[in-house]
Formats: sequence, structure tokens, C-alpha cells
Amino acid sequence: MSSFLAISPLIRPVLHLHPVCSTNRDIMADNLVLLYCCMALGCEKAYNNKFNLKRHVNCRHSLSRQHCCDLCKRQFAGHQNLVEHQYLHSGKKPFACPVCRQRFRQASQLLLHKKLHRMRSQVEVRDSK
Repeated sequence: MSSFLAISPLIRPVLHLHPVCSTNRDIMADNLVLLYCCMALGCEKAYNNKFNLKRHVNCRHSLSRQHCCDLCKRQFAGHQNLVEHQYLHSGKKPFACPVCRQRFRQASQLLLHKKLHRMRSQVEVRDSK
């Protein structure tokens, strides 16, 4: 176990069943997933790797706010959070959908949007059969 996991009371690796398969006892053992769960009171966030959980803990639960917006003086624990916040002031949306050209401030927003395109195309294929 890494030293970060050993010293942080907010991080704990936990085995979970995949939610889709958790009711089927025949395939339950194949769908165990190790999740890293935030142990902060009232926080139910879980991640598939400890790096993402560590970033969450530092950004959401740490009292240290090292990155400050020059325009509004809002402070952030992580540099990437500051960069994405600054997009609000500039209006910049650097992530573009290759299908419809809609633009987003965060890569995660673009990934969710792309999933919508994939779901729509799957429905269209299924409906055409």
C-alpha cells in the first residue's frame, strides 16, 4: 500500500460489485471492482484509481488553496481547477465535438457529450433493423 493511502484518513480502497451485474449471482465474482472511496463525512465519491481520489481530496477537502484567479481572487487547490475556472472569464471553450462541433470548457463535458452521440447512433442502428 502506498504511503499516501497509509497516512490519509480520507482514502480507502474498497471492493465493489459492478452495479449492473450485482443482482446476478452467477457472474458476481467476475464483476468485482476495486474502487478508492473518499472517507470525508457526507462525501460518497469513489474512483477507479488512487490518483483521481487523491486529486479529489486535495481539491475538495484540503484547506490549502494555492492557486488564485487574478480576476476574481477565487482560490483553488489544483492548477487544473484554476485553468478551467479561467475559461469562465474568457469564454474560451477549447474542447470541440468532432461530430457536431459543439464546444466545451472541460474535456469531461466533451466525453459525456460524445457518449450521447454514441447512444443515439446505437438507437438508430437498432431501430433500422
